[in-house]
Amino acid sequence: MVTKSFCVLGHRGAMGHAPENTMASFAKAIELQADMTELDIHLSKDGELIVIHDSSVDRTTNGKGLVCDLTLEQIKNLDAGSWFAPEFAGQRVPVLGEVMEFIKGKIDLNVEVKASPQGVYPGIIDRLIEEIERHDMVDSVVVSSFQRPYLHELRRKAPHIKVALLYSKAFDEPWQEAVDQGWDLHPHMSLVDSRLVDEAHARGILVRAWNPNKAEEMRPLIKLGVDGVGTNYPEILQQVWREYHAERGTL
Repeated sequence: MVTKSFCVLGHRGAMGHAPENTMASFAKAIELQADMTELDIHLSKDGELIVIHDSSVDRTTNGKGLVCDLTLEQIKNLDAGSWFAPEFAGQRVPVLGEVMEFIKGKIDLNVEVKASPQGVYPGIIDRLIEEIERHDMVDSVVVSSFQRPYLHELRRKAPHIKVALLYSKAFDEPWQEAVDQGWDLHPHMSLVDSRLVDEAHARGILVRAWNPNKAEEMRPLIKLGVDGVGTNYPEILQQVWREYHAERGTL
């Protein structure tokens, strides 16, 4: 797994259809036959890997406060679904291990490692490696982050786990850094052009772009030959991919 020629990557599950980073969203990504689902992790006050995008619980739950200041018990008491739609009332914020147990064998996983407002979380990479290995998911996980220190630490401690650099600002020759550091590239869709894809592929580097949600945004990326695309709507991406390859006679 993680090596399919084109990866349909559900963003925070399938967050166009269900509350992001909840079990309902991951179930929807599986239902829509995405190849991989992305999620985000923060570290709780008591050292648990909390699946949530923001550094606080304010936006996506009925609670308040920073994840790093709350215990797992406090976070588990929050409603993470009602804000999206009434039918999702009672959805909880999961921990990474729960998600892994649910999705294993059904869909690949992209774990994005987040930082707190104070900076990178000490110990989060050790906890992440432990969870990946405990669930025997080394072959079906890609770890990504905007924070290079996390990726450096992961490459040093667990070179057998695949990693990718997330970035949203242009910099010179990202493919060269990818080769030097041993990681793939996850650029914002606005940074993808033919040179990036060609130079990366010439060096064996995968390029997965994020996060178009409209067909007209997805098609140029597919035409450029990216290896995967993250989106809130996996079903739209699949349809665009099929239509493009049907036109070319390459299905």
